[in-house]
Order: sequence, then C-alpha cells, then structure tokens
Amino acid sequence: MGLLGSTLLLTSSAEAVDTGHYHFVYRCTPGDTQGKLLGATPVDIDVTISVPETVFVGQALQIGWSIKQPASGSSLKFPTDFIAGGKVSALGRVNVSGLLNGSLDSLGASAALAALKAGDNVTYPELSSGAAATDKEGQISVAPGGLRISFTPPKSTIQLNDNVTRTASAPAPLPAHEEGPIKYQLGWEYELGRGANPVITWGDTKKTRKDDVHVIGASNTVEVAFEGTGIEYVGERHRLFGDVAVQVLNLDDSAVAGHPVETVHPWQKSVSNQEEVDANKWFADQTLWSKTGLPYGKYKAKLTYTHQPTRGFFLVDGFNVLTQELAAPPTYFDVLCAPPDGAVPAKVKVIKATATATPTPTNTHTPTPRPTTTTTVTVTPSASTSQSPQVAVTPKGGAQTGEMAVDGPSGRVYLWLGVVTVLASVGVGLVWRRRVRADAGRVG
Repeated sequence: MGLLGSTLLLTSSAEAVDTGHYHFVYRCTPGDTQGKLLGATPVDIDVTISVPETVFVGQALQIGWSIKQPASGSSLKFPTDFIAGGKVSALGRVNVSGLLNGSLDSLGASAALAALKAGDNVTYPELSSGAAATDKEGQISVAPGGLRISFTPPKSTIQLNDNVTRTASAPAPLPAHEEGPIKYQLGWEYELGRGANPVITWGDTKKTRKDDVHVIGASNTVEVAFEGTGIEYVGERHRLFGDVAVQVLNLDDSAVAGHPVETVHPWQKSVSNQEEVDANKWFADQTLWSKTGLPYGKYKAKLTYTHQPTRGFFLVDGFNVLTQELAAPPTYFDVLCAPPDGAVPAKVKVIKATATATPTPTNTHTPTPRPTTTTTVTVTPSASTSQSPQVAVTPKGGAQTGEMAVDGPSGRVYLWLGVVTVLASVGVGLVWRRRVRADAGRVG
C-alpha cells in the first residue's frame, strides 16, 4: 500500500532535521508459505527506526531502518547448503497518518553471499530510506509496521547420483531402499562398473555418472525429493528401455497445478528425434526428461515404469536439481516480523522554512516520548524571498540622510547656475563703482 495524497520522492537528497531513533524488539514468525529461514520457534530481532521530529514543507520525510541480531537468543538460519551467489533482502514498513495517510516502505538487499552451510546465521542488509513529502503545515504520525526478511537462492544445478551408499554391485532383487533423496521400491539391481560391461557397445564417448546405475526388468516406481524450480531425469538411451510415466507432485502426493503426467521414451534417439535408437548402440548420460519453471519450493518427481514385452527394462543413472535465476525472492523463505503491541507512534511536525535558522547546527538529545531516542539535528535555511531594495530611496524634500534626491534637476544645473550668479554679481559691482566716481566729480 502506498502513500495517498502525497508526493513520492525517488531520492533521499533532502537534508534531515532532528531525527529520533526508536528501538523495538520485533517477533518473527513464518511468512506467507513455509518461512524456511525460521526454525520451529519464533525469533526476536532488534530494530531501530529513525524518524525526523521536524521537516519543512516540501522536504522529504525520510524513514531509516537498522536491523540487528540480539546478543543473546536464537537467530534466523539458512535451512540447507547453497553455493555462492544468494542474497538476503528485507522490506520494512511504517504506517503514517495525519498530513500523509498510508504506508511508507524501506527496501534493502545484501551483496551476493559466499557459499552457505545449513545452520549458518542470516545476516541482515541495510535498508534505503523510504521518503515522501507534503506541501502543507501540520503533523504526521509514524507508527512501526511489519518487517519481511527474504532470501533469493543462487542459480544452480545440483547433480544427484543414483547411489550414495553402496560400494559394490548388488543383484536383483534389492529391498526397498533410499539413496539420499531417491527412494527405490523392492526389486532393483545395482550395477557398479557400468562402462566396462562387455555386452554394451557405447554409441559415443559419454559415460554413466560415477560409472554406476540402478536397473530393473519389471514394473516399478522410483521417487526423488528435491528443492528448487525444476528437475531433470538422467539415464541411457537404448531400444530395450521402455516408456516411463513422469510427474511432479507436492510432498503430500497432490498434483502440481498445470503439470500433468508426461511420457518419456528412452528407446528414441532424442527428445526431438523419434526414430528408434540404432541396434546394439547404447548412449549414456542422457537427459531424458526435464521440468522447469516451478515456483521455488519442495517437490518430488515420481517415475513409473509398466513392463513392455519388447522394451523390458527401466534404468536410473541420476537426476539434476535445478534452480533458475530468480528476479525476486521466492515466498518459500519469507519470514514476517512484527513490532511489539502498543508501540508509541512518533510525531513529526511539518513547518515552513524560515530565513532565521542557524545553518547546520548539530545537537544530541534524548526526547521525552517513549521510547528513548538519540537525535542529530541538521538545519539548512532557505534563501531569502524578500523583494525590498537593498538601498533605501529618499523622496524629494526628505530628511538630510546624505542620500541624493531622485526627483528635480541634476547636479550640473546647480553648478552652472552658481557660476552665472557670481559673474552677474561682478558685473553689477563694476557698474555701481563707475556711477559713484561720476557723482563724486560733479559735487567737487
């Protein structure tokens, strides 16, 4: 479920403001199917969820996750061996309400892992910050939600031989027995040293797997259990080998939907060439049947031979267990983890950015709401949006501020006016002196 009425951000570049770190103990139980990373009992893991206490309008609300195994107690474990290349992934979810309503997911996956052994502890990946923003002031409540731990097994082909216990040939009829995951019914023969059998003329250079086979000359059934996305039946091609009915079943013997019984023809030259194998030619290490594209899980393949007069033998050399490359983790391994009941939601204030904030302070404090948190504050003010001029303009007739008036004549006008006034004064003075002298001569 995504966020409603919000802007979802694809990057986490927005700066964080006073982030609180909330610690919880999550309880893990089997997931949607079998939860194979989990044993018979629930497992607790330590989870820290990081939530900002304040964000600006339009700034990303970023949620961080940290997952760790407690110092004591059981842990999630890998159920079987895996070759190198598997990956652990996690999805953490918080539920938000207020200005934003819905859920916010954080995702993470490990790098490709080294080869794993059954019982190895699961290590948890780092999760990216889930982020969303709102364009309104107000408050957002953030409550811890579910956590899912998943595993993606690597692409692989695992060879199963027809025998794992016997060190010498054994004639029919062998009792019902198991060779690893392969179950044989009563009546089989085990042959070791198949390649040197004097009655066989091989059609090419291929040899039987580990130079041994199980073979029977009567109606019989063999089953093999496997875990993966497919399986191959390996045997020999010869005109004396009869048709075999093959079907993939669930472990409870129910049919796998969409995968009916198929018929294998070992007496034909190949799957695509239906001609009968040449007389007196035997071809070893042949993939007689293949099933792929199953959802990852545990299954069994059942092979049934009904005796045919002219094709009277049934042979097993081994099987190949397949795991195809998976684009997403299979639900087979999923483990679901939940926060404790009554977890207190974190509160996030959404405020307008101001120009008075002190750039990039860093504070550490313990907030009062339960649970106790440690907070790091980083504030970066936004640029000023004021439209006022940086230099004030004084109107004509204003106070004496040392600023030039913006209305009326320019300075040059006043300068020339002063020069004209001085010259006029000089001229008037000369005329006045001449008149005084003339008047003085007439009196005397």
